[in-house]
Amino acid sequence: MQKIKKYFNDFNQVTAGPYRAEYILGALIVIAAAFMFCFTKDFKLTVTQSLDFNDCLFHGKLFRYYSEINELALSGHYSNAWPKTLLAGANYSIINYATVGLICLPVYIFDRLFDLSVSFLVYEAVVKAAFAAIMIYMSKIVFDIGKILKSDEKDAGWTALCFLTSPVFLFASIIISHLDIFSILFLLLGIKYMAKGNHWLELLFFMLAASYKPFVLLGIIPILLLREKRILYLLRDAAGVMFGILLQSVVYGFDPGYQETQKFMSETYGFIGRFFGVGFAFKRNCYDSTVSYFIVAFVLICTAAYMIRKVRWELVFALPFMVMGAFVMFVQWHPNWMVLVVPFGTLMLLYTCNIRITCIFECLFSLLIIVVTALGWLHNYDVRMLNGGVIPKLLGLEINKNYMIHKVLLRKFPDIPIDIYSSLLCGVVLGMIGVFAYDCMKRKNMCGAAEKMRKWERYAVWCRVLPAIGFMAYSLLICFL
Repeated sequence: MQKIKKYFNDFNQVTAGPYRAEYILGALIVIAAAFMFCFTKDFKLTVTQSLDFNDCLFHGKLFRYYSEINELALSGHYSNAWPKTLLAGANYSIINYATVGLICLPVYIFDRLFDLSVSFLVYEAVVKAAFAAIMIYMSKIVFDIGKILKSDEKDAGWTALCFLTSPVFLFASIIISHLDIFSILFLLLGIKYMAKGNHWLELLFFMLAASYKPFVLLGIIPILLLREKRILYLLRDAAGVMFGILLQSVVYGFDPGYQETQKFMSETYGFIGRFFGVGFAFKRNCYDSTVSYFIVAFVLICTAAYMIRKVRWELVFALPFMVMGAFVMFVQWHPNWMVLVVPFGTLMLLYTCNIRITCIFECLFSLLIIVVTALGWLHNYDVRMLNGGVIPKLLGLEINKNYMIHKVLLRKFPDIPIDIYSSLLCGVVLGMIGVFAYDCMKRKNMCGAAEKMRKWERYAVWCRVLPAIGFMAYSLLICFL
């Protein structure tokens, strides 16, 4: 018994980086998630519109792309899952459609040349394979960042494995299958070249990240304020990062369809209004408004970033994580946006002294994100996503509509108030922010001593993945019940 206990203790207390088999297992989990699941309604619309981008490109209609998509949407071209309204319009920036169109280009050309009418399943497989490859490549970027910042490859290896197996990223990006993965790719490249000291490549990749998803600016702005204190240089860097967003707006500002789509989507989804959903009333006679908790928190964090004179890498990751934590708590988020939390939270593992508790918090955070998403987007982002996956379609697998095991669970356990999930989620986020803030103060005061306290545990790292693995296994189990 003692020998067995010693074996498990030795296996858990690591002295080097992960085994190669662990990286392979992590990659297999990513590939399984990519090909087993897909939220087809949004994914099919986006990929189809990316193929329509290729049509516009080869027919000289590139600069009126949004008008072309609007005409197709109103004519019922996407009516299998979407109404004949601008809800089926092109909601993303042009670079997203161009990227997915480029990924599909070899199959697209082959399809058009020989008039094969290639099944959408082929395009889905191609795009999902690209998503899995990007995820694996991003873990390599995280490893490179770790090697640049820390002399110990062990930290770099474990942090890369944590990114590769991030349950939030697996669920919110690989399983749901949205486009936020491109933004995170270039954000990580920007951080890598920032660590290398290549300022211009850093700004270039931050610009590309913001071009794909402007929300990523919420994490980039504190980094700029932390690093640069000269106002003119700061304005230059900010303008450089936002150049891609402005360029796309100017170029497509001449396309009437772009303006029409932007207005419709803004009124329908109320993206700006989401920031003011949680706050306190600010009334002055006839003036009636809401003060956003998120905006107040964002301003405070940015102020702190600008006032800190010595740039420390743990702050480069901790401050943006605090911003995204406030985003989770105070903004009516969409599950896709949760991937913005992952890069900063994962890279903070390079510096946190409390790796075990951080892994526990991440496990709870991931579990609650999945639960809140399934409840908040009922009958959309839940186990039904397995029905849209490439492998289930090829094998004829389908979720049992009766949900037998689900009904049994509901009968056996009493109803839990729905408020408890969101309250626990916000509590976990605050816990993670507290841990990172404590670690930042401890490292400032203890320097090298704090580094010696760090201890990786194999069980803690792999237990983090359980929410995503559990979701995948449960979804597959229902097919056979």
